[in-house]
Amino acid sequence: MIEHIMLTIDNTAYAQPAAEFVAELAKNYQSKVTVVYTYKPAPTNSFSTYFLGFGADKASLRARSLVKQFVEQIKRMGVAKVKGELFDGAPSEALHKAAGSLKPDLIVIGSRRNSLSQSSNEYRAEAVTTQPIPAPVLIV
Repeated sequence: MIEHIMLTIDNTAYAQPAAEFVAELAKNYQSKVTVVYTYKPAPTNSFSTYFLGFGADKASLRARSLVKQFVEQIKRMGVAKVKGELFDGAPSEALHKAAGSLKPDLIVIGSRRNSLSQSSNEYRAEAVTTQPIPAPVLIV
């Protein structure tokens, strides 16, 4: 039985089909869904943060907005129990922290088949295969 699904999202088109897949799966199993976004905040001592006021706060706001959009979308698709979580840090470390903290029964990732890595500020799907994770991983 799949009681809890962790959907990792990024800011690419591949997250959308994964969200649709998770919504259907969650409806079939009456699972709860946690939408997870991992991001690496800008250093607080950087020029842009100090002089221009950009940086970690702006990255956090973008991340929160993206997670909120996916949570609302999955709810509109008929899933009752959906929440969002942000995990900061290097993507591979943040993914493992999320999986350890949330203890999902299944982790779903949207990615291209021929290239699983995204930019340095996005989730890197190949990190899933380099360290053990306490749940099965499905790459959609």
